[in-house]
Amino acid sequence: MQAVTADAIAEVLSPQEQALAQGKSTWVETNEEFRRLLPQIRQSPIRLFVERAKILTDVHKRTEGEPINVRHAKFLKEFAERIPIYIHPDETLIGSPAPWVGRYVTPFPECDGSGYSELKWMLNDNPAPSEAFITFDDWKLIENQIAPYWKTNALDINFLSLLRTAAPDAYRYAWTDDGKPTGVYFETGIARSSQNWTLDYDRVLKTGFRGIRAELEVLRAELRPTDSRYLEKHAFIEAGLLTCDAVITWARRYADAAAELAKQQKDPQKRAKWEKIAEINRWVPENPARTFAEALQCQWWTQAWTRIEFNIGGNVGNGRLDQYLYPYYHADKAAGRITDEEVVDLLRMPYLKMYQYIFMPLAANAAGATEGFAHFECVCIGGQTPDGRDATNDLTYLIMKSKRGVGVTMPDLAVRFHSTTPERLLHEIAETIKEGQGYPKLVNDEIVIPMYLAKGVPLPLAYDYTINGCEEVRQIRAEVYNCGSAYRNLVMPLEMALNDGRIRRLKDVQVGPKTGDPRAFKSFDEVWDAYTTQMKYYIKQVFDRTILYEDVRAKYIASPLSSIVNPPYMHEMKDAMVSGVGFECKDYVSLVNMDMIGPATLSIPWLPSRSSSLTTRRLRCRK
Repeated sequence: MQAVTADAIAEVLSPQEQALAQGKSTWVETNEEFRRLLPQIRQSPIRLFVERAKILTDVHKRTEGEPINVRHAKFLKEFAERIPIYIHPDETLIGSPAPWVGRYVTPFPECDGSGYSELKWMLNDNPAPSEAFITFDDWKLIENQIAPYWKTNALDINFLSLLRTAAPDAYRYAWTDDGKPTGVYFETGIARSSQNWTLDYDRVLKTGFRGIRAELEVLRAELRPTDSRYLEKHAFIEAGLLTCDAVITWARRYADAAAELAKQQKDPQKRAKWEKIAEINRWVPENPARTFAEALQCQWWTQAWTRIEFNIGGNVGNGRLDQYLYPYYHADKAAGRITDEEVVDLLRMPYLKMYQYIFMPLAANAAGATEGFAHFECVCIGGQTPDGRDATNDLTYLIMKSKRGVGVTMPDLAVRFHSTTPERLLHEIAETIKEGQGYPKLVNDEIVIPMYLAKGVPLPLAYDYTINGCEEVRQIRAEVYNCGSAYRNLVMPLEMALNDGRIRRLKDVQVGPKTGDPRAFKSFDEVWDAYTTQMKYYIKQVFDRTILYEDVRAKYIASPLSSIVNPPYMHEMKDAMVSGVGFECKDYVSLVNMDMIGPATLSIPWLPSRSSSLTTRRLRCRK
């Protein structure tokens, strides 16, 4: 038998396989900063980031009785002023909610803080890298200062109390008399502030927060006490102004810290690096971006705040990154200010920032519902321009390259394709899929755009959609709803149909309607009738619960930054946690979202196959 040489083996192995054979984690050459940072982040334990909850609690104690969006904006401002600044020497893009390099879980006590007194199980002197933990000092903060306040002031406890009295059937469907979850549906609305959505980054890059502040000043000058919504609009404007100040303050503090680092450098090259970073952060996000580096830093600042503002930040999408960053890339390339290699290196830095954020539900009912730490800040590339041309550009390919082989799964990547997608892009998609990391997700314009047109969306808007969350489509500047959600266990109605409305795991507690003893059924039609009866009752309870949640949510949580970044909220002067704000096409509605659990176990012919989420119209609010 002829011996097989190493060269012969290399000829039949892919680059990925060759790297594994050589004991390497990746075959891609990254810059030195990335190579040093990634292992340090991976090897660090996952720590609870308690500082946010401490500052939030301090502010809310002082501001009781004020509008909730103003209270939250005051928290953002105080966070920007109080949180310690930390810059790692290998970073080229700065700013992080947690003042350390490493992975962190952020508690959001305004959502689910009533159960935080039970988090002591996370206290661990020797945590493994894959386990979240609380330091002893942080636990004392939770035990003595944070948990006592939110035990009665958090959204979760107040919503469940309201649900018990206002919709007792919906409450009993999810909870037993002694407060244990039935498992029929899960209250994800109180474990996260909203469903997934995407900010209008292009607006921030072109306007800056100083420009947004100027817009708010105009609105304030035009506001009249005779306006029937005067107090609500006044609170919106005040919250927006405070938020702009917070964003600018935090960036300036980082600019000052970078300038100090520059002064400490003896190496002229390193000194120049930190002087440049200080200059960038003194300019953005306060002012419109002028270069690619400024645009990317400004985009990250906007996204970083979502991880502070509300409990969905790790699922706020990056939007069509290759479209709104392209003008800055093109201008820099034309002027000889940047190379493609430098662009790829810069793009990878925010990926490390996203990777450090860990989405871990802390609500008692949701903590065990998610295995692992997945989150979805989806980057969408490709597709078409608003006038229907292929949108692929040079930056599209560089973004694809920046995601290949680095071993960082956040953010996830989606590619829109269509009948005139370039062959080169299809090849690059295949090369990236070969890595086996589960992306890019492929989204077919030939299906999505006609769907939007059928719903009355104007053609330029239909062409300009993005992907956010797991696989949802979104109109960034128009489709801004962010409804709450509930996980629906699709298999439970079948169990109840075969058990006369009872759940055996709960010792045959009656949860659904009585549909008869299945042993007496004479045909499949009777089984189907029992199942559909259970399902109709099921949908009504989840629907009632979600509408009630939509109405009460805005009393306890707010999103002033998202509200001023996305124009529809600015136009109506309503906080992003208020339902019913959306773009003005036919059937515009406040929505109810139901996340499905178990569709692979239970195949339902009428279940929409487009998504794992079933979205149901609630009411017509636009004509």
